[in-house]
Amino acid sequence: EDYAYFLGKATGDKTSFFIHDDANNRLRVVLKKSPDGVWRPQPENNLLTQQSKVSGGYYSDGTLRETDLAQLAQACRVEGDTVNLTGTLRQQGDGESAYWTLTPDNPLACVRDANKQQPGWNQTMQLVLTPQEREGLNNLVGKKVSVGGDIFLALSASHHTPLLLDNIFRLTEIK
Repeated sequence: EDYAYFLGKATGDKTSFFIHDDANNRLRVVLKKSPDGVWRPQPENNLLTQQSKVSGGYYSDGTLRETDLAQLAQACRVEGDTVNLTGTLRQQGDGESAYWTLTPDNPLACVRDANKQQPGWNQTMQLVLTPQEREGLNNLVGKKVSVGGDIFLALSASHHTPLLLDNIFRLTEIK
């Protein structure tokens, strides 16, 4: 009774070019009722986007047991998942080599294919920013912020943390 599950066609926004199976794409959403009665996507920082789509259901009649829903709510993140995180914004280095990181209040517990051998692999996330986005961040350094973007796994020497946030669509101070 504390979980709800929806599997259906997404409407209202453009289909993502990252999705290749357009014939049978469906949006899968797991919701959990909070103590204050508000239904929230699970995991808590999950955003509902076209990237949330999956190509099939779990049972032919569309029902799931509560234990199945609880397990789905703990599903491991994958590269490309869109998330909203809160935490402290920090600047590392200066000049051209400077980069910005988020120390999340609630680090992601599971990200498939992340380098978990690195100590603290989920404690800091580098933000992938354009030069224009970098200019406006000085007044937010050291402050609590909300950041929305896509999970990205480190690929090169310019990536300083195992997890990065790319395609950032929100970066605002929490007051």
